[in-house]
Amino acid sequence: MQVKLQSFLLIAAVVLAGCVGQPGGTAGVGTAGVIITSFSPEVPEVEGGQNVVFLTVIKNVGDVDATNLKADVSGLEDWNNVGKPTFSTTLRGADVARGLEGDEAFGDFSATAPKKEASVTYTPNLRVTYPYSTKSTIQLEFVSREVIRAAPQEQSTAAVTTTGGPFVISVRGKLPPIASGSSVKVPVQLEIQNVGGGRAFLKDTTPSSDNIDKIKLTEEAKGPITAICTKDSDGNVRLTGGKSRIVSCTLTFNSVTAGSKATATLGITLDYDYFIETTTSVTVLKEVK
Repeated sequence: MQVKLQSFLLIAAVVLAGCVGQPGGTAGVGTAGVIITSFSPEVPEVEGGQNVVFLTVIKNVGDVDATNLKADVSGLEDWNNVGKPTFSTTLRGADVARGLEGDEAFGDFSATAPKKEASVTYTPNLRVTYPYSTKSTIQLEFVSREVIRAAPQEQSTAAVTTTGGPFVISVRGKLPPIASGSSVKVPVQLEIQNVGGGRAFLKDTTPSSDNIDKIKLTEEAKGPITAICTKDSDGNVRLTGGKSRIVSCTLTFNSVTAGSKATATLGITLDYDYFIETTTSVTVLKEVK
């Protein structure tokens, strides 16, 4: 799995930005992770009773492999023999270091147009759902207050490494200097942003008002520290408006020596299901009698 690294020195009130996943597609059809690159009928106008093939192509432009992809089509309820697009079991993610793009899959399906007394334009909708994950490693270095007094130019820093996909994780605000002593607590704020052009929901469920925009967040601290990130009452994190969420975390160092620097590694994993969707149009011409 390849990752993209962005390091930002936190000085004054500069906000630390995250590492954005690989772009692709347009809003509404996915911009990161799995995207829909094509959804259209083979011809824009058809006669009633004619069989129509809908061309469907998706691609994984994220860094993480996508499995168990599902597709649903709506808006053709009065058509006959409506098929369903199916895709490969696994779409491998992009390998940036080797210059390899992610896998692409074709899932064409057919349907028979109904006979109509007047011409009707249909706008079928394609929704693609898939489980995905985002992993971020945050390298933090805190300078003690004694160091700041001796060298005001010294500042606490953070470097963020995040896998490409529908979510960006970044550190917000200015990291504080750290106190010396035992059991030293340091607050850190993270911002989670949905940049994938779709919506997330709880893994292994179906989208509903109870689980839409909810993701599972797991934190892991490495070294002589512990980390606790605040979550909602159900143990998950719900995005505001489906777009972003600020999460507060507390790092606790076992001990910090006066006049020194303290380093910490915070791992964040987001697990979720994700869906993207787009529409196309096809006109059924009125029946000639």
